[in-house]
Amino acid sequence: MLTRDQSFATAAIASPLTPSAARRPDVASLLAAVTTGASISREPRAARERFEEELRAALDARSVTVREEARSVLPPPPNVLCVDIPLGAAEVRARLEAVFDAPRPMDDSICQLLDAASHVAAILLELERAGGRLAAAGAKRPADGAAPLIGS
Repeated sequence: MLTRDQSFATAAIASPLTPSAARRPDVASLLAAVTTGASISREPRAARERFEEELRAALDARSVTVREEARSVLPPPPNVLCVDIPLGAAEVRARLEAVFDAPRPMDDSICQLLDAASHVAAILLELERAGGRLAAAGAKRPADGAAPLIGS
């Protein structure tokens, strides 16, 4: 999933009781952002946008985007962080792309958040895709108004 250069690791990790640890973003806040407000099943795109905005704020990034496209051969610029989204056997690759104002080091809590966020993004993408498939299946079979035959 997420690989990082050890040269960017911080030398000391803050105690869970320190004020900086209290401000650390967690997966629960990402899930709350996705599941509050509009229904995920009716508006999966809105849930995805809330997720991207919550993750952007948690990372203090300029932008965060879920991208579905072919993988680039070129490495991203130093101020862009890309994390693969685990989707199984998909034709199109997906990734989380976070753009920062300047290159920045990543500590373990940020790595854990991005790893968990990639799995949340995978669920959101599958919901978007399933919504499209369900809508297409419903459009193919118009209701005829007849009651189903039970017990025959």
